[in-house]
Amino acid sequence: MQEDMLKRCVPQIASALDFMHNRGMVHRDIKPNNILLMDTECHWIKLADFGLTRLQGTYVPFVPWYKPYYAPEHCCLRPGDQLLLHPSLDVWAFGVVLYFALFGLFPWRGAVRGDQYYKGFAWWQVGRDLSKAPQKWQKISVEAREMFWDLLEINAGQRGSAIDILKYMHLPWKDEVSSETKNPDMMDL
Repeated sequence: MQEDMLKRCVPQIASALDFMHNRGMVHRDIKPNNILLMDTECHWIKLADFGLTRLQGTYVPFVPWYKPYYAPEHCCLRPGDQLLLHPSLDVWAFGVVLYFALFGLFPWRGAVRGDQYYKGFAWWQVGRDLSKAPQKWQKISVEAREMFWDLLEINAGQRGSAIDILKYMHLPWKDEVSSETKNPDMMDL
């Protein structure tokens, strides 16, 4: 998706999530299929499919699968475990969907240790050096990498809110520098 069009969508999605979260609701199914573009220029966006929506603080049971937009605390559940719902789950999914919209692919298959792309992202985030991004994240401007760190904070308690994304709207999100000029030492695992 072109960045200017995406930047018309993002505030609308963030506002819908903020509205829900302020009323104690967690959507639980933020994914590309549940974001409806009502016009070709992205001036009117709708969030859809509230079938999994539950009250914040509700426990939900383990499911034996994970998806690219599931947060790490969801992906690490074991049989018999339950997940306490919190808006940060939607914020994580929002960050993954944003990456997908920018580049046409998910940043990883799942937020699990066995996924090399997630593992590379996690190490980069722990290292806290915006300039030393794994290769997949070098396509994002250094200024916007912090946005993804806020949305995709591994520690759910420190994850930003959906509406926090508005402070990044004025920044360029895609890095316009060719990948050929990038430092080869910053490759993915």
